[in-house]
Amino acid sequence: MRILVEIESHALGDSVGAVAVISKYQQQNNYEVSVISNFPHLFRKSYPNLKFIGRDEPITDFYNDKINTTYKFDLPLLEGYANDFGVTTEGITLKVDTVNSQRPIKNKYVCIGVHSTAQCKYWNYPGGWDILSKMLRKKGLTPVVVERDELFGIHGHMNELPKSAVKKIGMKFDDVLNHIQHCEFYIGLSSGLSWVAQGLGKPTVIISNVTSKDNEFVDEKTLRIYDERICHGCIHKYPFDSGDWLWCPIYRNDDLKRHLCTKLITPNEVMEKIESFFNI
Repeated sequence: MRILVEIESHALGDSVGAVAVISKYQQQNNYEVSVISNFPHLFRKSYPNLKFIGRDEPITDFYNDKINTTYKFDLPLLEGYANDFGVTTEGITLKVDTVNSQRPIKNKYVCIGVHSTAQCKYWNYPGGWDILSKMLRKKGLTPVVVERDELFGIHGHMNELPKSAVKKIGMKFDDVLNHIQHCEFYIGLSSGLSWVAQGLGKPTVIISNVTSKDNEFVDEKTLRIYDERICHGCIHKYPFDSGDWLWCPIYRNDDLKRHLCTKLITPNEVMEKIESFFNI
């Protein structure tokens, strides 16, 4: 049986999660499975049991069936994909191909991912990343931001990178992978680079309250920071409008309360949990 799978989502994190599920499906059924993805180059070494096809590559082989799969907002990410393939998430691990490059920074450093695709996904505590970066430096850890853009957002709501961090902006993706691959741990959001860091086997800190605590992949190397005493999990409870940068289903028109879910997560709280989790 030859199966063609198309990952409809173009998002990086969705692809990392979906491929892990598809691999389990292939192994359970022993089918020949080909996968259409935006990021085929990230997986070929890690998943030799799958064939990867770029989205723009022609489909020349014959397949008995095709499965289209995408992210389900009402379910944890891996569970949503697993439902499409009739498998469970038990035993699933994330994998991403490593790059064969030397350590880019001599001293101990931590990689940071600041930007995302909507303001609700950001860590919205004012100056949070800059304060946290200073705290990390006091621990002997150099904070290194790996981002494509210095500024990101919309007019009047642009997000800056922390001034106290080393900024690695606009690198080739292999260089981003290499920086994450050699860091002590990665700190980010519910976004693609967090999933990539996990796929590289790096200890990962995920700061997110707009997603539920079980939406992301969490293992023994993952510190998931959230606070269910305040607004949380809205992206699963209300229709998400990806075209509205300031989407916030409860406080959309209240400048003070909008994105309260992460405005109330403080740098002190984040740092205390990091110190405890990593014993630093």
